[in-house]
Amino acid sequence: MTTAVRSQEVHTKSQTAQIIIGIALSLMTTAMLILAFPPTNIWPFAFFCLVPMLVAQYRILPQRWAFLAPTLGTALWVFWLVTMLFGFKKETWFIQLVPVLVTLMNYLTTRGTRQFHEQSSYRWFVLHGVFDWVGFEMIRSFIPLVHMHGFIGHTVHTQPWLIQPVSIFSIYGLDLVIILVNYALAQGVFALIDRKWTWADVPLVNKRQTRSWLVGAGATLGVWIAISLIILAGAPKNPQTVRVAAVQSGVTTPAHWPADQPQDKYLKPLFEQTRIAAQQGAKLVVWSELAVGFDPQKEHTDEFLRFEAQAPAWGEKALKVQERRLLSRYEEVQKQSHQTLQRYLKQGLMDKAVYDQVVKLLMLYDTIADYEKRLKQIEDERDQIYKAQQQVQGNMQALSQVGKEGALRTKYVEQLEATESQLRELDKSEAKLKATIKQVEDEIATRIKALG
Repeated sequence: MTTAVRSQEVHTKSQTAQIIIGIALSLMTTAMLILAFPPTNIWPFAFFCLVPMLVAQYRILPQRWAFLAPTLGTALWVFWLVTMLFGFKKETWFIQLVPVLVTLMNYLTTRGTRQFHEQSSYRWFVLHGVFDWVGFEMIRSFIPLVHMHGFIGHTVHTQPWLIQPVSIFSIYGLDLVIILVNYALAQGVFALIDRKWTWADVPLVNKRQTRSWLVGAGATLGVWIAISLIILAGAPKNPQTVRVAAVQSGVTTPAHWPADQPQDKYLKPLFEQTRIAAQQGAKLVVWSELAVGFDPQKEHTDEFLRFEAQAPAWGEKALKVQERRLLSRYEEVQKQSHQTLQRYLKQGLMDKAVYDQVVKLLMLYDTIADYEKRLKQIEDERDQIYKAQQQVQGNMQALSQVGKEGALRTKYVEQLEATESQLRELDKSEAKLKATIKQVEDEIATRIKALG
């Protein structure tokens, strides 16, 4: 009985130590994942950050506690990621449920994973890990708000020599290579551990199979890097450059939250800064990923122009944009010339029917102009007559009523009567001209009304 109790105590202490070490290794994965992503950008961690967690899951933790490794290793990292993106706010409380959902999924999906791999002698360990991780990324890329946040391939965004094949295989190809290296290294560590000691009664990994995966993963990474370097070497030596501007709205909260937040608060500063950047010569303006809280293809479409063009890597794609603009121009018909109207007709700015009507209007305006010139002449003639009458009247004041002066006075009187007759004729001509002008103006008004 004493031996059995002591054996139970040793087993309990052993399990406790396994759990503590397993948790520590899992937290190492969490730490390396965090450090691999911005703002620290220690990108090499991405290629082996999962190894401690996998060692804890498949070699350290007791089988019933194996789910703790992926739960701690990835769920805590997801918690850090969503906190960095959305913070702790009441409007985003449900985002904090994402780590809880990841924990639940890890528990449900990893409970039988270790047993499966042990029974299959780890034959599918690497393939399962690669397709499990990358497949989950593909699925969650369709989930609103989550999309492609936190893809493992984002860790190497600062390394142009390593990311060029993404233009061929997409971000999922890069993620596949990174996870392949992680799982191949993890199986290699399993083999090393199995040579020295094991904490649990687990089947040993096949050394030949492990060696094949390590070689395959290394070769895949090597080919990936070679393709990347070839693409990078083929880049133009003196490429055409464009001026790029990055615009920030100055708002510290994501545009998604709260849900009823008026988007003008975000759009106005973005539009203003974009116009300023364009005035400063920017040809490409980049907004923050969380700058707007809506789909510009469905909402606020009046404020956004949507164009899409697929451009090859290191190549160019011509995009011809034709914009329709509402133009207005004020022109007075009477100030037009026949030459101007003929130019408008040739340019298609007016049709022949409108042209004929406007030409007729110009002729009527010309007629009015001629009449107005005649009115001006009548006014000038009237002024001359008035001046002549004043002169005659002045001369008459110095003359007497008899003799030669009387005869001269009579002559002046006859001249005054003649000028009065001229004035009456001028008044008649003036009245007739004004009446004719009124008739022409009425005709012009009718024709303009008919033009619409």
